[in-house]
Amino acid sequence: MRVRSRAFVAAAVRAPDSRSRIWLAATAIIIIGAAGAFIAAERTSPPAMTAEEAGRAYLFAGNYQSAVATLRAAYRAHPSESLKLDLSRALLAAGDFESVIGMLGSDDSSAASDLRAQALFGAARFDDAAKAATASFESVSADSRAMLLLAKARYALGDASAASHWLGNALRARGEMLAESWCFRARLALDANDLPTARSAAERAAETGASPLQVFLIRAEILMRQGDFAGARGVLEKLAKPDKRSAQRYEFAREFLAARIDAARGSYIEAARRIRASGALYRSAPNGSAIAGMIAEGAGDAAQAETIFRAGLDAAPSNPVLLDAFAAFLVRQGRSNEALETVARLERVAPYLAQTRRAAILLENGDRDAALARIKSAADLTPAPFSAEIVFGPKSQAAIAEQAALGAARRLISAARTLLDADAGALRDSAKQIAVGRDPVALELAGELLLAAGEAEAAASRFDEAFAIAPDFDAARIGRLRADLASGRSGEAEARLFAAIARDPSDAFARLSLARLLRSNGRLLEAAAVLRPMAKRLTASAKDAGFYANILAAVGARDQLSAFADLAFAAKQGAPYVVDLYEKAGRLDQAGLAARAALLEAPGDEARAQRYLRLMEKAGRGDDARLFLSALAKRLPAASGARAALADAAGAPALRGGEAAKAAATAGAGDLRALERAYRAAPTDPRAALRLGLALQKAGREDKAARLLREACFWSSAATCAKSKGTDS
Repeated sequence: MRVRSRAFVAAAVRAPDSRSRIWLAATAIIIIGAAGAFIAAERTSPPAMTAEEAGRAYLFAGNYQSAVATLRAAYRAHPSESLKLDLSRALLAAGDFESVIGMLGSDDSSAASDLRAQALFGAARFDDAAKAATASFESVSADSRAMLLLAKARYALGDASAASHWLGNALRARGEMLAESWCFRARLALDANDLPTARSAAERAAETGASPLQVFLIRAEILMRQGDFAGARGVLEKLAKPDKRSAQRYEFAREFLAARIDAARGSYIEAARRIRASGALYRSAPNGSAIAGMIAEGAGDAAQAETIFRAGLDAAPSNPVLLDAFAAFLVRQGRSNEALETVARLERVAPYLAQTRRAAILLENGDRDAALARIKSAADLTPAPFSAEIVFGPKSQAAIAEQAALGAARRLISAARTLLDADAGALRDSAKQIAVGRDPVALELAGELLLAAGEAEAAASRFDEAFAIAPDFDAARIGRLRADLASGRSGEAEARLFAAIARDPSDAFARLSLARLLRSNGRLLEAAAVLRPMAKRLTASAKDAGFYANILAAVGARDQLSAFADLAFAAKQGAPYVVDLYEKAGRLDQAGLAARAALLEAPGDEARAQRYLRLMEKAGRGDDARLFLSALAKRLPAASGARAALADAAGAPALRGGEAAKAAATAGAGDLRALERAYRAAPTDPRAALRLGLALQKAGREDKAARLLREACFWSSAATCAKSKGTDS
């Protein structure tokens, strides 16, 4: 610029005429002035940004710590609503969730509600996050962000049904969170190991604007769940680095999946290193605490694993994946009693997982009868994947180990499922598959399968094998009895039971079974004599006590029955069956006292109140009973249905026996298939056997009906069974 202006001045001096010299000189002066102004402008700094503007610039650039520091200083100097929200966004991005919650306080604006909900979720306060998201949703109609957050919070809490509902709403809203919603749809599909649905959801996410990072992470996890761990790691390594603004989120998402891939292939030490590097961010990831806890255990840090599991359950006490993972951890630590306590919590939210896990624990502990009961319960439930399969995939080392630990229980549950529905051929095949080795539970179940297939002789052999291995296995003894009843060999059964009592006079099972067999053959005095030595033990069970009382009443042993009722009242004062015993003994005053004790155990039970009133009226003390019911009603909460029921009972005449029976009757016949299924599920339930037997009798299938009616008689508490067609006492 300076060289050019000097050239203009020199040219003006050399110009041939004065006019040219004047023009050139003026032009040179203008150019020199403009150049000076330009240079001055270049050397002057732009106006400085305010702290507020600088903080927002840092936030936009992804420098969250600087954004927090700058915006906090600006907010302290000049508090404002906009600065509070900007500072909250910076704190949220920096992962300081508790500070966001404190900053927003009770601000109920839509923006504040949205930020608070996100912060609560990030802090793993899922229940509070769901409430805040609900408030945000209610203040802004069709808020897809709130819907998606509700879906994530409900999923974290273990409510998959509610999560699916809110996710469906978010997808239908088609708002700014549509891509994120499709990514979460993929997440649900991945956890269910539904890989085709996960791929489809990933494609929809990409079409609606999801970042390449989100889509690639889904693809990598699909490979992990297929067992292609090298391929999954390869996808992660090919991911391009994002801009600084999303670097923190990128690093956590990438490292968290890398940790899961490492754990899936058994490299727990490396996985634990990655988890530690992520800080506490894993807590708000789907099933994050279960993943982190299982990785810590795999790396050999059981104490840290337990800390993670317990903290996760504090935040999400009903999450089935977390409960199942913790139960499995406790089993591996040799703490089976604590594991069973955790399984009891799991049973409320995931019955199949709980029943299978409990069956495996009971099998390991040698509690065969309880294990068999759980196996039969699980057979009627829809199968579901277990924690290791959900978080690491079915091909992972953890899932393979879990399948081995639960293998026996799962095979038996599958066989029990056959017992409920299959035909004779399938029953035989299933029995053959499980009757290998020396597992008494498997042998007993094989016997039940063969018995259901109509092969009583073969079933008896299986039951005998099971009993020989485990003499304390009551189910095997019951099975053998059923096989004898089915084949009409009651004489052999009687001889075997007498021999068992001779060997061990305290054998309660043998005494009860023999008494039932003698009763079925009309030998009531002998049945009463067999049970008399164990009278005190019989008071522990309403069914067994009722059976003994019915026999005593039938043989006219009124004094023995009265003494037995007193024994039961001393042991089980508030039990309703004690009322039956006194009523059978003809002691109505004492029956009324027992009915009153039973009512005090459950003051809101209208049936107990009616029975108490009926007995007291029979004893000539109905007015006393009404006064008592009125006084009891006043002690109950004013708005309770129990109070109204007692008041009604106090002011109404008591239902007579026949009317009460009609009011309580609920059983229906149903179709043959349903009745067969109910009987197979509970073959010692006399009602199930009776209903099926009567239905078969009605259908003209006399032989099988007769067998079922014999079984119903054997297992019932009645003293005698009617011989007429279609009836039972």
